[in-house]
Amino acid sequence: MRGSLTFREALKIEDAGLYFEPPKWYYPIRESLGAALLNAGQSAQAAAVYREDLKRFPENGWSLFGLAAA
Repeated sequence: MRGSLTFREALKIEDAGLYFEPPKWYYPIRESLGAALLNAGQSAQAAAVYREDLKRFPENGWSLFGLAAA
């Protein structure tokens, strides 16, 4: 499950950075981690990742979709 480990490392970097509006870069790390976890059959962990993303971005349709799939 190397892919999800890489996404988790990226989350640490992203969360440690300063907040800018608009973001310096936008790549959906939590969406990607959730998808990797779903593909690995770890739906409970994927759901937790999507819920965390929805706390930050409540109207994120991709995370809502991922949560429903989880």
